Parts: sequence; C-alpha cells; structure tokens
Amino acid sequence: MFSSRLLKFSRRARYPIGAVAALAVSACASSDARKKPSVVDSYSQVVRDRAAAAADGPHRVRHNPTPCACPPFEVQLQGAWHRVVFLVADDQLADLATTQERLEREQGSEALIAGSFDDTLTVCANGALVVSLQPTDLDAQTPPTDDE
Repeated sequence: MFSSRLLKFSRRARYPIGAVAALAVSACASSDARKKPSVVDSYSQVVRDRAAAAADGPHRVRHNPTPCACPPFEVQLQGAWHRVVFLVADDQLADLATTQERLEREQGSEALIAGSFDDTLTVCANGALVVSLQPTDLDAQTPPTDDE
C-alpha cells in the first residue's frame, strides 16, 4: 500500500524535476557562451562616455609629463585626468604652441581649452588611454563646471 502511493508520487515528480534539470543545464551553457567584457573594454567605455558627456567645454588642461612616450598633457573629464592629444588645424598651430609653452613653463598651471572630443581612443606606451581633443578656442576664459 505504501509503496504504490510513493510510486505514483515519484512518477509525477519525475517530470518537473527533469524539466528543472534541463533548464538548469541549458542556463549554465548559455552563460558560458556569453563573453563578459574585459576590464580594459569597460574602462574604455567609461572614458568614451566621459568624453561624450563633456560637450564642447571649456576643458581644464594641464602639463603632466611622463618618462614614457605618452602625451605630456592631460584633460580633466568628470573629475578624472586623462592623457590628451590635440587635433588642430594649421592655423591653430602657433596658438597651441604658445599654450603648451606656457603650461610647460608654469608648472602646476592649467589652461581652459574649448573644443570637442573625437570618438576614438588610442593607447600610449604605458597602456594609458588617450583622448583626442579638437580645440575651437585655445584660450577659453569661462571656467568649466565641476561635472567636466
């Protein structure tokens, strides 16, 4: 008597357990198939988002040389400093040189440069990400907000 009830119960329970087991196995298989982004990819996206949110500035720029082949200038984006290169037109070269010379001469000083960021990132010698800024005003006077 007791065994027939147990048999009926186990037959009914076998199907749901089998279905749950199949779902669990397939869930594990699908999570392995998805590749998680690497830390470098995630950080690259953070830097891209910061540059995109910065609009046209003006942006705080400082001279902060390194012993490696990285650009000697940095731009502040959302409170963090990032290596920066300038994409300038020929008619801006003299103004850019003047700004760069002043920043190199006056250690610790900053310049306010208006402009927009290119959407590409490069990597310098030590692995730091470098943003590209196209300046529109190399001597902007309006201080940036704390969000930049």
